[in-house]
Amino acid sequence: MNRFKSSSILAVISFGIGTILFISQLIIGKFSNLLFIGYIYVIIAIIINLLAVIALVFSFAKNYNKKDALRCFGVILINIPIAYLYFLIIIQLF
Repeated sequence: MNRFKSSSILAVISFGIGTILFISQLIIGKFSNLLFIGYIYVIIAIIINLLAVIALVFSFAKNYNKKDALRCFGVILINIPIAYLYFLIIIQLF
């Protein structure tokens, strides 16, 4: 599996887990350890996705397929505003 496909899959999995945690928090409510789990997840996801972005930067610099690299950057980076939106909603509700 190439670096681009791995990065895209990683971004989709990060989005999926984050969305599951977000919806679970909305369903379960205020009195749950899910907020703490969510915070830990976000920290771990940031580190892992940052490493994927760094690997993509090196691939981009080595003149691999730039179109695929840019697409993967977009898939990974689109998670940032989504995570921020989830954060704002959770902070407002809880």
